[in-house]
Amino acid sequence: MPAEPSNDGGMIPGADWSMGINSPTSVSQAKLLAHLGGMLRDIYSDLVEEEAPEHLTQIVNRLGARQIDRN
Repeated sequence: MPAEPSNDGGMIPGADWSMGINSPTSVSQAKLLAHLGGMLRDIYSDLVEEEAPEHLTQIVNRLGARQIDRN
């Protein structure tokens, strides 16, 4: 009976890590991620284009002033 694969070196037993970044699996995953990214950009494009609420703008400005004072 073969020994169980170990998790030495941080590899996940049974995972297909041996094919590298140019494998068909990696390419299909990259295409899927690109597609999902495009869908998310479409969904959130209106939200990203909106101005930030005034109270958040004030907080960011105060934090920016602190950062400048530290330098």
